[in-house]
Amino acid sequence: MIAAQVLKLVESGAVDLDRPIDDYLGGTDLQTNGATVRQVLGMRSGIGEVDADPRAACSDLARSFSMDELRRVTLEPPSFEPGAQFRYTNANFVLAGILIEEVTGSTVGQVLRSGVLANPSLERLIYQDAEKPTPPVAAPFVVLSAGAAAPEPNDLLRLGGGYLPARCLASSAGPAGGIPYLKALASPLPAVSFCPTGGVDATNAAAYLALDNVVCVGGSWVTPKDAVASGDWPRIEALAREASLLGAKR
Repeated sequence: MIAAQVLKLVESGAVDLDRPIDDYLGGTDLQTNGATVRQVLGMRSGIGEVDADPRAACSDLARSFSMDELRRVTLEPPSFEPGAQFRYTNANFVLAGILIEEVTGSTVGQVLRSGVLANPSLERLIYQDAEKPTPPVAAPFVVLSAGAAAPEPNDLLRLGGGYLPARCLASSAGPAGGIPYLKALASPLPAVSFCPTGGVDATNAAAYLALDNVVCVGGSWVTPKDAVASGDWPRIEALAREASLLGAKR
C-alpha cells in the first residue's frame, strides 16, 4: 500500500522515481545510501533492516518502530551499492512513508485513507497505529513462551492500543490446506476473513478470491525473480495490472 501510494504521487508529478529519495525526506539526517525512489521501492537500496528478527518484534504487541531505530539502521554501512542487488527490508517502506508525509504535508494514515484505501471495500484494511482495529478480528501469530496461552483476538485490542502484527506469518495458504481448508473454516468462523499467501499464483488466485471468506490474496508471481534481477519493470507492471483485475471479477 505504501508503494502504491508513492506511485500515485509519481503519477501526479509530485515525485520522480529516479531522483534520490533523500530529496524528498525534508532534510532529515537519515543516510539513504544515495538510493533513488525507484531503488527504495524495488528493495534495491542496500539499506539494512529495522529489526533483524521479525518474530521477536511480534512478541511485543505494543511495539512501534521509532525514528531512532531507523536512524541507527541507516547509519550502518550499506549492504551493497544501490541497484546492485535485491534485498527486502522494512526500512525501505519506512523511508517511503516519510516521503509521503513530507511531500503531502499529511500523515501516512491520512494520505492512505484518502488515497489507495479510499475504496469502501477496503474499510477493514487499516494502517496501524494511526488507525485502530475493531472487532471482530482474527488472532495474529504471537510468539509465546513455553506453556503460555494465546490471547483471545479481542483481548489484543485492550493491550494499550498495540499492534496486531501483520508481517508475522500472515498465512501460508497452500501448505495449510488451500481452498478446501478455507472453505471448511467458513462455517465455524463466519466472522473471520482471510488474506491467503504462500502457494497462491496466477493459476489459482481467482479461485481463492471466489471464496466468501477471502478478502484479498498475495503472491510473488507479479515480481518474478528473473524480471527483478534484469530490471524488467514493464513486465512486472503488466503482471501487476493483470493481478489488479482479479478482484474486479468477483
